[in-house]
Amino acid sequence: MIFAEDLLNGDPGRGFRIIAETQSTILGYFTKEDYYRILGKYRDERRAAISNFLQAQKHFSKWPKGSVIELCKHIYEENYEKGMILFNKNDLPSEIFIIFDGELICIDKDVRRKGPGDIVGLEDLKENKLRSFTCVVSRKSILFVLCKCDYVKIQSFWTEKIPSTSFLDYRQRSESIRTRKTIRVRSSSTYFSKKKTPGTASNTSIRRSLVVTF
Repeated sequence: MIFAEDLLNGDPGRGFRIIAETQSTILGYFTKEDYYRILGKYRDERRAAISNFLQAQKHFSKWPKGSVIELCKHIYEENYEKGMILFNKNDLPSEIFIIFDGELICIDKDVRRKGPGDIVGLEDLKENKLRSFTCVVSRKSILFVLCKCDYVKIQSFWTEKIPSTSFLDYRQRSESIRTRKTIRVRSSSTYFSKKKTPGTASNTSIRRSLVVTF
């Protein structure tokens, strides 16, 4: 079990205490510097790989990139053996499962097979109702598991007018829109055919360039 990993992303104060329940408890620890030097690179590479995988799936394709990356911080990867039961019908929904590799079967009145890229358990979670089917691992699988509270929290951020978890994405999109709305209007050369009269300069070609930004 790893404690306080999220606190290393920034400098927040400790939000909890860790108390040993037995005298024989042995803890290993990393300093912040060691963590970034040894584990940080691997963690970032793995999160980037998971983020790319999620964004390739239909459900997450419209999510801002920043929100998907934030979601990856709360996902944990699990290996499941054939025959394991993820949940039973009428269980309380507390997690969703994203299949990275392998296969699950959903058993109710009929049997549905789910493969890589499929999300299992999301419908019941969104509708806030009991599990409507039993889910069993049909062959060895690698699943990305996400708790209900984390999914709901992060999704609610990006659906707001200005997503909290993807403000950088929002700002970049805003700048892109401003750039596209910058219209260069160049008037054509205009010539006047008035004859030159003594004491007055002839009317010459007038060329103007106007930049309009909304």
